[in-house]
Amino acid sequence: MNSSSPDLRPDEYADTGANQHTLSILEDLFQQALLSHQQGDTGQALDLYKQVMNIDPDHAESCFYTALLLGEAGSHDKALPFLEKAHERHPFLPAISYQLGICQYILGQNEPAIKSFEKVIDIDKGHWLAAYNLGAAYHAIDKIPEAIDAYAMAARLNPQDADIFFNLGLAYKKAGVPEEALKAYCKAIEIKPEDPEVHYNLGRLYNDTGHKKEAILSLEMAIGLRPDFGAALTNLGVLYSSEDMRDKAIAVYEKLIKIGHNPTAAQHILNALKGNTTDAAPIAYIKELYDDFAGHFEKRLLGDLGYNTPQKLVNFLQEHNGTQTAYAQMLDLGCGTGLCGQAFAGMTGSITGVDLSAKMIEKARDKNIYDQLVEDNIISFLENPTQAYDLIVAGDVLIYLGELKGVFQLLPKSLSGEGKIIFSTEHFDGKGYKLRSSGRYAHSKSYINVLAQEKNLQISAVESTNLRKENGQWIVGEIYIISHSV
Repeated sequence: MNSSSPDLRPDEYADTGANQHTLSILEDLFQQALLSHQQGDTGQALDLYKQVMNIDPDHAESCFYTALLLGEAGSHDKALPFLEKAHERHPFLPAISYQLGICQYILGQNEPAIKSFEKVIDIDKGHWLAAYNLGAAYHAIDKIPEAIDAYAMAARLNPQDADIFFNLGLAYKKAGVPEEALKAYCKAIEIKPEDPEVHYNLGRLYNDTGHKKEAILSLEMAIGLRPDFGAALTNLGVLYSSEDMRDKAIAVYEKLIKIGHNPTAAQHILNALKGNTTDAAPIAYIKELYDDFAGHFEKRLLGDLGYNTPQKLVNFLQEHNGTQTAYAQMLDLGCGTGLCGQAFAGMTGSITGVDLSAKMIEKARDKNIYDQLVEDNIISFLENPTQAYDLIVAGDVLIYLGELKGVFQLLPKSLSGEGKIIFSTEHFDGKGYKLRSSGRYAHSKSYINVLAQEKNLQISAVESTNLRKENGQWIVGEIYIISHSV
């Protein structure tokens, strides 16, 4: 949000209605206030503006400049009443309406800000700053087509401002028009090639549209301009890993640890790349991963990766327990956006969902299928069960835990006498479990069998299946149904 504005000239406000003597005093005080203001003596300027307003509360110039000083000090809530007063006095002065819009936007009052900026543009068709900030206000309330129109207007009025094209690119990307986003980012780079943020966002756009080589190049340029650019390094590390550039990926994650950018997550992936199998992915890593993933989780998983595990779990359970079987209480561990809950909804009376990610839970709540949603990790939740469940589902959840002894020890406490547990794992041909380069864990059938026997649980059914695609190849896994041993 750009807050610059043209100066207000005091001679635009000639008559306050006071008598000549008072006018003289007011003019003298106001000129002193302006001088202090220009010399950077904020305290003195504010005091003098206040003296003017004590004599004439409707003195628009003093209200306006007081608001500017308060805004510069970060006191936008205090500045707003003064701007409103100045606007009442002079509703058709662009400088006042513009600053009012800026203040409203900063305070999160986007709808009023939009009206203020539109008013400026109505009065001054060439006010590119008002058009630019109008786009930002529309963007803030997700009115993306309107934001695009406003940014485009600003770009026509000032075609040499890189920030306009950068924000236009962001809006086009959010609108799902990557071709136009690409044009806007490229224009921003043409104007300001040294801006790492533009290269970073261009890299992410290339990645989202499947142009991996171009994405890598753009992210490398962003890091060249800002070597400690954590977000760019993180995205570059993921791309290097996906493109089998292991040594480069390792170097990136080592650098992330060195600069202290999400070092816990970086260490987890570094362990995966180096073949060091740990007991579990860090909770902070999982939470951050799915908070970031929440906005496009289902589109990516269902559309791009061919994911259908929830329905496979349903079909497998029905195959072994009958299509008419109903479960009064279901627990959805690692519920995510609610795909498993949605798949099982017709078989259950009540569903409780548990997930680490608050943003994932928001998406699950929107489906209106859960009777309760809990933001927690599954171990913590299972340690203190409030009831026994007839069905416990864990679709693609145990892939973030290597050592499963703790889970298998706790699961029986939450399972009713005749209850069923159904879950998926990624397949591992060796012994025990392994942390893969993806950052997920794979488990052997023998490992699951041993744990079930140790915890007095019975594996009633197991089958191998394709879970999802990764780099164009299917990830193979198993689906298990487990219950209390008879």
